[in-house]
Amino acid sequence: MKWNKSKVEALLPLMTKEIQLLNSGHPTTEDIHVWQPLQSGKYTTKSARNTLLFEKRTLTLEEIATKAIRLAGEWINAQPQKASTTQGISQSRRTHQIRTTEDVIPICKSDAAFDAQSKRAGLAWITREESGTTIIQGSKPQGSVNSPLVAEALALRAGIIDAVKLELSKLRMLSDNSTLIRAINNDAQVKEIFGIVKDIQELSSAFVEISFAYVPRSSNVEADRLAKLSLSASFVSNP
Repeated sequence: MKWNKSKVEALLPLMTKEIQLLNSGHPTTEDIHVWQPLQSGKYTTKSARNTLLFEKRTLTLEEIATKAIRLAGEWINAQPQKASTTQGISQSRRTHQIRTTEDVIPICKSDAAFDAQSKRAGLAWITREESGTTIIQGSKPQGSVNSPLVAEALALRAGIIDAVKLELSKLRMLSDNSTLIRAINNDAQVKEIFGIVKDIQELSSAFVEISFAYVPRSSNVEADRLAKLSLSASFVSNP
């Protein structure tokens, strides 16, 4: 199956890359609007409808897409793997799978830079092995951000999404925003980040082990630098 790239980019431009990484369980499956998995492997709009009916809350496109990506990944991973598929996994992917099956827990530090006047943010995350070797790092600008706390939550979520794509089984997430960490660990309902925290908690089910902890800003300087660079670059490319 090939995704309808133009539609995906039009509806969910910030999640295009993650969506296109998903492979259909059936090669001939049509690219249609689908969400919740059935036994057949297809997805329906039932979950979004039930949220509206029973929770009196309408899901945003990004909330639905995040949940769909997580559920699709779980369904794909649950399918019997053919020998040829295993042989086709890249060397880097095999290396991550071997490392995370042991007692090694990768550490992901996230951070965000925020500009109140433009409502823009720069998001950044760095995932490393305990030895300090970088597994992956990323950054991106984000528009229409209402507060620094929202920016921090979006950065942490982006780090988790990257880890899910790498199929890491264990992860330790670190952020220098204590309010965000308390909201995740204590299931506290902080209104402005409620939806993002729910996304983070749902994505967490893809891991065998995951934890969230506070880290002092002085120990998070690299992610902070990446976030500021991303924010600055956004003004150059789109003043």
